[in-house]
Amino acid sequence: MVSSSSQSESDSASVGSESSGENNDSVSESKEEELTIHVASALNCLGVLHYHANSSDNDDDSEEPTKDRLEGSSTDKAMELLQQALSLRKQCLGPNHVDVATTLNNIGRIHVQRDRFNEALGYYQDALHIRRVCLVTDS
Repeated sequence: MVSSSSQSESDSASVGSESSGENNDSVSESKEEELTIHVASALNCLGVLHYHANSSDNDDDSEEPTKDRLEGSSTDKAMELLQQALSLRKQCLGPNHVDVATTLNNIGRIHVQRDRFNEALGYYQDALHIRRVCLVTDS
């Protein structure tokens, strides 16, 4: 993987050597897509955080409240964030990327927590299919 600094250097070198605005647009689109992928990753992480903050409330048998609560956390918030991440990841990476599979798996976990097992099964099966495709492609 190319580091951020070397990617920026190569982008600026190609921008300076090109005279047409068309290549400038493609570099700009490439950077925008890269940023979008990072946003999608952050949204996925936030969704997982909200999922765990909510599930820890239900799994805690003690009566004593924990010190570190995430206000406003809910499976609804987790689902909203994960759906946004899924949309962006599909848009930038395509429908059969391993990161799309990860987000599908995370959405499946929320459906399990909500006792919506048939919906969860669909998301898990889609994630498994993508991972199998990626495994064959990467081999």
